[in-house]
Amino acid sequence: MLSDLILIVDDNPGIRSLLKELLTSKDYRVEVAQNGEEAIEKFHKCEPSAVLLDSMMPGMNGLMVAEKLKSSSPKLPIIMISAYSEKEEIKRAQQKGLLSYCLTKPFDINEIIESLHYIFELRLSNTM
Repeated sequence: MLSDLILIVDDNPGIRSLLKELLTSKDYRVEVAQNGEEAIEKFHKCEPSAVLLDSMMPGMNGLMVAEKLKSSSPKLPIIMISAYSEKEEIKRAQQKGLLSYCLTKPFDINEIIESLHYIFELRLSNTM
């Protein structure tokens, strides 16, 4: 049985690498994107089970990416990783239903794993 596929979107190569290593060690399949445009392209090619999305990226920011992804896949779980300074903007995005979770930098890697487990447990309980 194939594991869930997670799309990691972050302009910082170190964070992309860290998250990819962490998630593959937990038996997730992983795709990475370095910006919003690449994220949208990869989303349509690989159809991920969830997206880990940086909020601040050059060009298309995370909220713009979330809106585009949700317009194609309304039930797609998106976990936003943001800086504390973006709190109000993130709150509005959550109220619109664009985000499943928001984690603040510096994030705890265990929070990411727990958030993904919770999302996938909810999905399983809703399909039974």
